[in-house]
Amino acid sequence: MVRILFTFQGTTTAQSADPTEVENVLSARNLIRAWTDSVDVFLDQVALGAQDKGWMRARAGEQAHYSVMIMALPIQGGVCGPLGIMTYSIVLFEPGTGGQWKYLQNLVGYGTSAHQAAGAIFAAATQGINAARSSGHTH
Repeated sequence: MVRILFTFQGTTTAQSADPTEVENVLSARNLIRAWTDSVDVFLDQVALGAQDKGWMRARAGEQAHYSVMIMALPIQGGVCGPLGIMTYSIVLFEPGTGGQWKYLQNLVGYGTSAHQAAGAIFAAATQGINAARSSGHTH
């Protein structure tokens, strides 16, 4: 069974004290947080369906064979609403020396719903890991 640790990274920060900019940043941060929370739930569902194929989602603190960092940014409209699009980047890591993670690959995608994104993120992660394993990476 291959264990994958999924984590979400990235926080939008304001670059000024302008109330309009701060309000926009807080609004974007809330959208991203809601999206990542939803994707997290759907990743659990996708992982349950993938267990019979040899994939398992690791939890924080559990030993994992691979790590996937997810970063997201809304690019159009409201997230998960009509015309809302979220773009995301996933970065795959494999175990390195000294307990550190070693960069393996990055992929970019987008979706109009958290459910769609979770399925695409899990599929991209497993495909990227399989490609790395078949090219000689042993983890």
